[in-house]
Amino acid sequence: MGMGRIQVWITEKGDPCRISKEPWQVTVWDCCGRILEWSGHSPYSMIPAPDGHVDIDVPPGKYIIRAGQDVYFCCTDLWGNDWTDHGVVTVGCGDTKCVTLYSPSVSHCGWGWLEAVKVLDRARLIPRELAQNAIRAGDALLEHLPGSNFEKATREAMLQLLKGAEKVKPAGGKKKSK
Repeated sequence: MGMGRIQVWITEKGDPCRISKEPWQVTVWDCCGRILEWSGHSPYSMIPAPDGHVDIDVPPGKYIIRAGQDVYFCCTDLWGNDWTDHGVVTVGCGDTKCVTLYSPSVSHCGWGWLEAVKVLDRARLIPRELAQNAIRAGDALLEHLPGSNFEKATREAMLQLLKGAEKVKPAGGKKKSK
């Protein structure tokens, strides 16, 4: 069977236009959420990506790719300080596909989480008091976590997407409420 190849590129934190110069570790999952294993190969986990790049030979298929930085095993858990967004790629026999993984800043991750909490609060899908406490704490923390220029520039569009999503009724009828 012919193999395919995935070229994985990882961006600088908060900068989708530059490739990281730092080492990362890449993991490849199948579409069922299992780390890829292939006869004669080690599990496709914690593959070193020095300088933000690695080529990975894989059997034909559809894969989910993600990278972490400063990743290590402790006890039975996987720990890591920084994670990229996920990438999805379909590779055929003899194909070479490129995947660029965006490395968000901690500010961007926190901002996204906090906006999701605000939406859930407005929809009354989580307890009001817990939501308000989380929002106050999150807002206070984000004042100390500057995002990148790219992330700041994209926030307004992301907020518009959230507002549009709040207006959409779920399949089968009415908006959920508690």
